[in-house]
Amino acid sequence: ALKRISYLLSDKTLIMLYYAHVQCHLNYMNFIWAPITQNLMQSIEITQRKALRVILKKSWHCSRSELYSVKILPVSALCNVSTCLQIFKISKQLLKNNIQIHTASQFHQHTTRHRENFVARKYNTVLGSHTFYIRGPNLFNTVPQDIKKFNSISIFKNRIREHFFEIYAILSTIEE
Repeated sequence: ALKRISYLLSDKTLIMLYYAHVQCHLNYMNFIWAPITQNLMQSIEITQRKALRVILKKSWHCSRSELYSVKILPVSALCNVSTCLQIFKISKQLLKNNIQIHTASQFHQHTTRHRENFVARKYNTVLGSHTFYIRGPNLFNTVPQDIKKFNSISIFKNRIREHFFEIYAILSTIEE
């Protein structure tokens, strides 16, 4: 359907169409379904790249960095942004929930560099280690301190998207 109408609409309208019909499905609850297998994640990213090629009117041989150069993140990075955003909301008590995440300073009184990092639960299974309760705090701990310090959710969301876009840009240049 995107391919059929891509010749009739402007570039700006096509990007709006992408956000309305593709990106919204990729964002919906992705912090929960993010621990899927690599094969499933790759198939979702392939579908995303096909949609981006049609919308951006790129050839089928263009590189990933050309597709994601318009500040559209790949699915794996979208999942990371969404996970960090949920942990931010939980830590700032902006979200009604019964999830408890603890900082290292709640377990000991030592003054260390990592005292504000979150402590993830311990699981004995591989499946348990991929859940939101483990991935979320561990991923949030990797975010730079200057991004974590914001109290505004809109500023945090913009900075975390920029952070993961920079990481993806670095990784894509290394792969190519």
